[in-house]
Amino acid sequence: MDRIAVVTSSLTLRRISAGFFPFVSDELVFTPIEINQPAHHVIKKINEWNCSGIITEYDPELTESLFALNKPTVIINSDLILEGMGQVSIDEEQVGIHVAEYLENLGCKHFGFYGKQLDLHPAMKIGFEEHLLTQKKKVHLIEEAGSFEKNTETWIKPSSVLKTWLDGLPKPIGVFAAHDPLGLVLVEACREAEFDIPDEVVIVCGNYEESLCCLSSPQLSGVVIPWENMAEKATQLVVDVINGASFSIDPILISPREIITRRSSNMFITKNPHIAEAIRYIRGHAHENINVDDVLDQVPINRRALERGFKNEFNRTPKQEITRTKIEKAKGFLLTTDMSLSAISDYCGFTRPEKFSATFKKIVGVTPYRFRLNQNK
Repeated sequence: MDRIAVVTSSLTLRRISAGFFPFVSDELVFTPIEINQPAHHVIKKINEWNCSGIITEYDPELTESLFALNKPTVIINSDLILEGMGQVSIDEEQVGIHVAEYLENLGCKHFGFYGKQLDLHPAMKIGFEEHLLTQKKKVHLIEEAGSFEKNTETWIKPSSVLKTWLDGLPKPIGVFAAHDPLGLVLVEACREAEFDIPDEVVIVCGNYEESLCCLSSPQLSGVVIPWENMAEKATQLVVDVINGASFSIDPILISPREIITRRSSNMFITKNPHIAEAIRYIRGHAHENINVDDVLDQVPINRRALERGFKNEFNRTPKQEITRTKIEKAKGFLLTTDMSLSAISDYCGFTRPEKFSATFKKIVGVTPYRFRLNQNK
């Protein structure tokens, strides 16, 4: 029987454990070992259990010692490339791009990024900033000093540096908090400075940890990370190497899923009250197969002014916004439910599944079936 040591924090184990379940058998079991203890204690337990392989988070005091054990080892959720080890991580550059596009679709004209200087995951900032720079949009950055922390969920009080940065930002602004605990800090800083969320400061976190995001008031929006997929890929890598394969130099990257919208980003930024009213109606009724005439029935504005307003705010037409909203809703169902494509098509306001599939592929680039398959790999 093979035994894989899972050397992580209890928080990470809780996130990823479902990905191990399909592999458990009489031939393969997993032994969790808490990472937040002296390195020699971890090594002792791995040797005592005679583990065949290791799945671990990166730890500057531990990783070299694990490598010296000469066992198949996979590092999870780290941007560091370590020769001789496998690597499976979230595609954090794509997380940053995802948040940038989301904030753009809310109508944000100003953008901020809140992270830490000594962060093992700089790709989020890179994806966020580079995407917006290609759109000729400036990003207001703050990366506070910090040290390596095994437990990144620790809450800290807002610093004077953060408060000064926040006070000097143009508003309204959309801010990307690299981690959900930083989102909590940002909420507290806004509360102390009496900045309204989301009317003045929109906040989206790089991870949606419900137990944290829903403790906030207002509740925080964030990116859904498929942690269980990371565990599945890491396990398969370790098993393959145990059976004689070699690690690839290139890391395996797991794509993020949808953004869960909570109160911290549940709004649309525009100075035009008629466009704001139209957006609210579209987002609340797009699944009812509405058209532009239905929007005009709800908003005291003529078609030409509506079209011009949407073009100025979004660079798209009201009809395109209706379709985009339906597709975004469909993405959520594809990622979080087992609903059939026909049922999703009907629920999102498409007249026929064929029309849904063709429209989805035109906008997203792949069919709904392929989208679901790719995200669940």
